[in-house]
Amino acid sequence: MKKYDIVIGKQFGIIQGEKYLVFIKTGRGGTIEGFKNKYLSICDFLFKKYGYTFVVSANPKDSVCDLEEEIKCISKYVGDYKEIYFVGISNGASIGAAQ
Repeated sequence: MKKYDIVIGKQFGIIQGEKYLVFIKTGRGGTIEGFKNKYLSICDFLFKKYGYTFVVSANPKDSVCDLEEEIKCISKYVGDYKEIYFVGISNGASIGAAQ
């Protein structure tokens, strides 16, 4: 299985591709790996199929999330994208809907 091309602390895992950026916000307490490496597995599968850039963002239990700041943080590693597709899992979806 592929590894993330870039890991920023324990907060972001990045698979670098092109054309589109898919940003995945994990559920509350979720890590960039997820249970049994599920996030990396999903991103690896979709990267092989579509070649997009994938960013997985952890969601520590004790954190406050600002998606705009997270996008700014990763942009120096992935560049600028005109289109960003957001995928939120459980609490990550609630964060996306609220912001």
